[in-house]
Amino acid sequence: MALSTPLILQAVSPLYLLAGFLLSTVVYLFVQSKRANLDHIPGPTLAKYSNIWRGYRAWRLNHHTEGVNNYQIQMIGQYGDVVRIGPKHVLVYDPEAIDTIYGFRERLDKGPGYKVFVMTGTDQTALVSIKDEKTHGMYRRPIAHAYSLSSLKGYEPYIDQMIEKLIGELDKHDADGTPINMTRWLQYWAFDVMSKISFGEPIGFLDHGDDFNGMIQAQRENFRYISVANNFPFLDTLTKRNPLLKLFKKKPSMFFTFARRVVSERLAQATKDPESQSQGGRHEDLLGSFIAARKSYPLMTDIRITHITATNVLAGANNSARAMDATIHWLTAHPEAQERLYSEIKSVNMSAMKEAETEGPAALELALKMPYLDAVIQESYRQFGAPANNLERLVGDAGLTLPNGVHLPPGSVVCMNAASMSMLPHVFGQDARVFNPDRWMQQRGESDEAFHERRWRMQRAMIVFGHGSRSCIGKNIVQLELYKIWATLLRIYKVSNYGVPCPVS
Repeated sequence: MALSTPLILQAVSPLYLLAGFLLSTVVYLFVQSKRANLDHIPGPTLAKYSNIWRGYRAWRLNHHTEGVNNYQIQMIGQYGDVVRIGPKHVLVYDPEAIDTIYGFRERLDKGPGYKVFVMTGTDQTALVSIKDEKTHGMYRRPIAHAYSLSSLKGYEPYIDQMIEKLIGELDKHDADGTPINMTRWLQYWAFDVMSKISFGEPIGFLDHGDDFNGMIQAQRENFRYISVANNFPFLDTLTKRNPLLKLFKKKPSMFFTFARRVVSERLAQATKDPESQSQGGRHEDLLGSFIAARKSYPLMTDIRITHITATNVLAGANNSARAMDATIHWLTAHPEAQERLYSEIKSVNMSAMKEAETEGPAALELALKMPYLDAVIQESYRQFGAPANNLERLVGDAGLTLPNGVHLPPGSVVCMNAASMSMLPHVFGQDARVFNPDRWMQQRGESDEAFHERRWRMQRAMIVFGHGSRSCIGKNIVQLELYKIWATLLRIYKVSNYGVPCPVS
């Protein structure tokens, strides 16, 4: 007779394991939502418990044809101008709150969504992803002078060279009557001119006439990924920052190979001949300024210089290319606007134009004196120059009270979306979805005071380049490019939907 009976171990059913996992997940999400103390903020039900809602909406913007952040604009009428879009995230539409959130008084740290901009595999970070003010200032200080208004004139010859190269390509197509895809060629120009300003030499898109190294397509896909991961940071943890991915070595992109080569050559030249990078204290390109900054700022290491210069091209070219694409599409649909711009450009003192007899690049100081051209560029910023990601800030220990009286507890993530802010009907008019440069012009019967007040309200709501101390460091260079390219091309060509640039007769 046995002294004991064997114990029969029964396996737990997978269904019970799945049910337990789902139940614990629901409880966790519910508890996290309640701990955020944001129940007084209205918003979509799912958004209160998970960032998946925001990530899905961002994905739809990338892969569907719905307008720029349509869902965010629609939420204003449904929930008001302060909406809960995540367990800890609050989206604000009120222009009065811009200074409160992004101004110098509060100096709020950046939110968790910015980690997607940190380069994986290194400790290198772009200015945009640095969270706190102190560290941001430390990294911005060595390079700020290179982006200042006083430095712009030094970059103008490089822009002129790239404009002349583009004109040469357009003339070829005009001569043989073949259509040209202006969207693509303006994109090639945007990347080449930013490379010329940054590295002293273009990448070569205008020479090849196509995305020969796959960089533009890769950058487009990267920005699509960022727009989703910015709203759903856990995706970044699962993918780009997954430690398992370190087991698989990726082939470096041709662009970063190009960047490393140029920087290495210039650094070697600077070591051999320190004076070669400077002429009277001025530097020909951004890379020269960064290399010179090493003398006073030890943090400007070789890898740091490479990273800053490379990301300068990637970030700067993408936004200017989008803005130019919006402009060229609108101009082809509105030939009367082309005539109006041509008349304005011709009315400027042509004798002061650079190489006016050969129709060379327009001087910046003249391009800035063209009010309708300025209106077209402002509208291109508003429509398509704005980034789709949310500009997050982390609420500090004291909490944050918005101008409309809504209080946000410590630990909340408050944000605005530049693309959505640029579409507010009560600021930009009921036709805010329409590309209409005349909104930036003084209307018939409108007093000077009323016009300046209306335009000020629009400019204040435009946070395309950010706001406050964390605003985009390269905005002056982007503006330099856009004013010069349009003041030149629209003086020489008319563009039609057939895609053939025709010289102005």
